[in-house]
Amino acid sequence: MRDELEARFDELWEFSLSTYKMQGVSTACLRLQDEYDLDVNVLLLCLFAGSRGHTLSVQDFTLIETRVSPWRKSIIQVLRAARRSLKSERRSSGKIIEDLYTDVLATELKAEQYEQYLIASTVAISKGASDASIISHNLVGYLRASGTPAKEDILFDLAKLLSGVMEIQVCDATSMLRGTDIDMRENTNI
Repeated sequence: MRDELEARFDELWEFSLSTYKMQGVSTACLRLQDEYDLDVNVLLLCLFAGSRGHTLSVQDFTLIETRVSPWRKSIIQVLRAARRSLKSERRSSGKIIEDLYTDVLATELKAEQYEQYLIASTVAISKGASDASIISHNLVGYLRASGTPAKEDILFDLAKLLSGVMEIQVCDATSMLRGTDIDMRENTNI
């Protein structure tokens, strides 16, 4: 069981690292995090699951939030705040602050990695064929589960994520996300 969990975690982490480096993905993720309090790791999970043809349910999002929220609030957000403070400090300070900034950044990344371990231990993602409509469903489902409205600027950032993974145009991804949002509002059991 432990080996299976480690394998699921490794696959999610490797996917996340490579996806985050894609053009526009990190910028969109950080904007969604900073402006709408969405969790970058959950956004990446939505992409990962959909790239494997796996649809995430409302219950999945609830379980994930219950599991990772304490870690995110007490560890990741504290480290992020410290790193951001040090980032502005390091411009006028010496090597000690620069080294401290680098250490906090590395620790924050390890904390993010552990959050993904928690996610992998909460929801098992089956392997299947990559599907843009499932990724769209997962992203809009996460918005709905988090109580975040599907405003145009949010859909545009989500479209950047979807287009990065599926290599479709951002305008096509935006249309797909809009359609998914309408479908979900009309059919509340989705």
